[in-house]
Amino acid sequence: MAFRRKDNQLPEIEVKLRGLQPDAIYQVTNVDSGEIFECLGAELMRSLILKLEKPYTSLSLKYKKLK
Repeated sequence: MAFRRKDNQLPEIEVKLRGLQPDAIYQVTNVDSGEIFECLGAELMRSLILKLEKPYTSLSLKYKKLK
C-alpha cells in the first residue's frame, strides 16, 4: 500500500521490493483499478513505479508468485 501526502508534489515514486525470487514470475494486481501484469522477481526488486496522480490518494497492490 502506498499513500500520497498532501504536500508531496511528485505524482510517482520508485520502490524496490525485497525477498522475491529473482527468476520467478510474479503476478501483480492493482486492487483499486483491477489492472494485472506479470513481471520477474528481479525486475520488481530493481524498480517498481507507483503512480498517484492526486494528493490524499492511496494505491493498493498485491502480488503472488506464479512460476
